[in-house]
Amino acid sequence: MLGRNFTREEDIAGGERVAIVSYRFWRDRLGAAARVTGKPIRIDDQPYVLVGVLPPKFVFPGDSDVQIITPLAKDEAAELARDGRVLTIIHSVIGCLKPGVTLRQAHDDIAAIQAHLPVPPFHPTITIKALGLRTYLFGNERLTASVLVAGALLFLLVACANLGSLALAQMLKRERELAMRRALGASCSRLVAQLMAENVLIAIAAWALGLLLAFGIRNALAAMPSYDASLYAELPIDATVLLFTAALLPVVVSLFGLVPALRMSDVRMDAAIKTEQPSVAGARHHYLLLSVIAAAEIAIVVGLSTSAVLTVRSFWNMRYRDLGIQSRHVIVATLNLSSSKYKDSRRELDFIGQILMNSKSIPGVEQAAVSIATEIPPGAWHATNTVRIDGRPLAVNSRQKALMRPQNVSAGYFNILHIPLLAGRLLRDSDASHAPEVVVLNREFARRYFSHENGIGHRLMGDSNGWYTIVGDVKSSGLSTAPEPIVYTPYEQTEGQRLRELGVILQSSLPPSSIGTMFRDVVAHADPEQPVSKLETIDDRLNNSVARPRFTAALLTGLAVLGALLAMIGVYGLASCRIQSQVREIAVRQALGAPPSRIIAHVMRSALVVSASGLLCGLLLTFSGTRLISAMLFQVSPRDPVVLFSVAVCVLGSAVAACLLPALRAAGSEPLSSLRET
Repeated sequence: MLGRNFTREEDIAGGERVAIVSYRFWRDRLGAAARVTGKPIRIDDQPYVLVGVLPPKFVFPGDSDVQIITPLAKDEAAELARDGRVLTIIHSVIGCLKPGVTLRQAHDDIAAIQAHLPVPPFHPTITIKALGLRTYLFGNERLTASVLVAGALLFLLVACANLGSLALAQMLKRERELAMRRALGASCSRLVAQLMAENVLIAIAAWALGLLLAFGIRNALAAMPSYDASLYAELPIDATVLLFTAALLPVVVSLFGLVPALRMSDVRMDAAIKTEQPSVAGARHHYLLLSVIAAAEIAIVVGLSTSAVLTVRSFWNMRYRDLGIQSRHVIVATLNLSSSKYKDSRRELDFIGQILMNSKSIPGVEQAAVSIATEIPPGAWHATNTVRIDGRPLAVNSRQKALMRPQNVSAGYFNILHIPLLAGRLLRDSDASHAPEVVVLNREFARRYFSHENGIGHRLMGDSNGWYTIVGDVKSSGLSTAPEPIVYTPYEQTEGQRLRELGVILQSSLPPSSIGTMFRDVVAHADPEQPVSKLETIDDRLNNSVARPRFTAALLTGLAVLGALLAMIGVYGLASCRIQSQVREIAVRQALGAPPSRIIAHVMRSALVVSASGLLCGLLLTFSGTRLISAMLFQVSPRDPVVLFSVAVCVLGSAVAACLLPALRAAGSEPLSSLRET
């Protein structure tokens, strides 16, 4: 928006330190000054020159919280080595493909280049992965959107089928009127045009109402406190949306109005004019179409409801499965430590020590501990580090490797999160920098690499050349698709491996807002220039980590509930129409002594046959259409028999309830009054 981009010369180590800031930073921190480019600013206590301001809608790919961007070369020395050891081995590189080059060819070229690069001293396993940027950023979003669009279309079909059945039922009452029009010379096309014109007026009114509802729904989505739902506030209901929804009008009118209009335009004039009954007894051939529509509604609702229940159960498995921790009354404060100020690891450890000691003095705080912020549950990293286990046989010309996820923590980490100890001991305050180096394994690490023996007392080597002795085995995991092996190391024994994103864990029954000011005072006392990036509970972190599946499950459930409601209205309408056409028959049965229970069974039998047929078709539809949603599920089969049985029972029970009221009304009617009316 203002200024310029980086130059190639500025992305070379030793070049001028420059920075580009976000629109929000420019507005909130720089006062939205028009002439800011070329001005000096200080980042990590180092001088920089501000060269540009990004547009308001720019979001750094993959992270919406980035407010300052600098060339990578500024930290090249710190990124590549500290105390002679490589620290950063994972980077995301964005590039443009040459014309005619496929992504697969680019992947092969990158892999060939990587094969000739020098291997770090600890021999890691480096994997190259090439993805399209849109797939990298929005791959899962496309699947989610596809499922939600499919759910919306199914709901639209149910609504159209419901309106179609109601329209046909209403037209049955007008059969005598339509027959009179035919007798007076109206053609079939004239009758169809009249009936369709009525349907078009209904559709236009519904279109206008739907647009008003769309504004409200969009604002409701934007108010949701998760899944970046505020993005929906920026979705405009513009000419494109208006044209798309207007284009749906003829489709919708055709779906719910054309078939009933065609059926009723060919009415039998003699039978319709002779009868005096408004509901037209004898037109039972129309009820076959009503039955087909009701069965189709139920089939669609079964598929939609099954998808909704599967996503809800998947979300439940992700959020509420046993993680081996206690998340209640635990608050996490995130601090992004300055890379220049805490270049000396000893200074960093002193700062962390002050934070730990002073945090325990905050009123309402019972315990305090530290860890890498991104590794605090639910955890955002994956197992990428290599490890060698002492005493294991070695492969020829290579070290034995196993992927692990290291986590630097303080001694109180396990007590605050109530992580159970399965064997050995936990980390202690005495496991300091001068003490023997020790580690604690989680259950997954022990299961993979010590399945047939006790790992306590064994030694392993991580990215460094030092050996760590295993002293404990705990139960813990994250919200990832599968548990990962984790190695917990005392933060004081990992000198040179900085906790750049420091997480301070506080055990307190008070909300974060109550202790936020006091904790910031503690941090300011240790370092007046160190900000607190975020203050949140563990439960908030867990909820945010499953925001997408919760959002999808909520929308699908809403569509399923509304669709089921419409389908039951259709079943109710079908039962009512059938009763109207059988008034004389029911009255005769009552007059001949049939008890109310037999009348109810007679009325409900046909409705239940239709419901069962729709249920069977819906189950077949579900079996054949679960491939789309299967990739979104976690620890639940798309053909889970419990889910299918539960949906079948609920749908069938709802259908019984929908047709029970008309049946009770028919059973309680007076036969003589019914016969007089017919």
